[in-house]
Amino acid sequence: MESIGKNVVLLAGGSKKLNEPWVKKVKLVLEDFFDNVFFQRYVNWDSGKMFPDYDGELKKLEENCKQFDDYVIFAKSFGTLLTLNNIYDRVIAPEKCIFLGVPVDLARNKDGINRPAVDDWFVNYSVPSLFIQQENDSVFVYEKLEKLLKEKNVSNYELMMVPGSDHRYDNIDLRTITKNFIEK
Repeated sequence: MESIGKNVVLLAGGSKKLNEPWVKKVKLVLEDFFDNVFFQRYVNWDSGKMFPDYDGELKKLEENCKQFDDYVIFAKSFGTLLTLNNIYDRVIAPEKCIFLGVPVDLARNKDGINRPAVDDWFVNYSVPSLFIQQENDSVFVYEKLEKLLKEKNVSNYELMMVPGSDHRYDNIDLRTITKNFIEK
């Protein structure tokens, strides 16, 4: 497949056990048509800790994005929160974003990621983005995301519902979906 000539920053979900095999497959797909695929590996994946250091990974994403003039972000779950937070703080400026499994309720949960400001990150959000959410995602269902995007006046986005409830996103054609969205 011909390269579309962009850089992509790839962010997975926070759990190594659940996301490492997925991210390896996605990286291979993205390498087919992006010039450079940069994968941000979370420190907890190598330290054995269950959950990532949110603030540490947030800062690392900011630093990683500085190496590119133009880039797209492809993020799943925990990675979507890092991206949305940094865009809201105006420390990164991707051309486009592709988000899978945005876990808004997990961010709101004080026993989870504990980022109650997550709803503010969506207010007037306008980076061209594709949100892909399972109809019954176990972390945040499609219907809730659809309502949130409308209530917060999000613009320049597409919202795609896919079947599922397991928050895995390994049963969809990411190659075609990604290429079609990036080439618009």
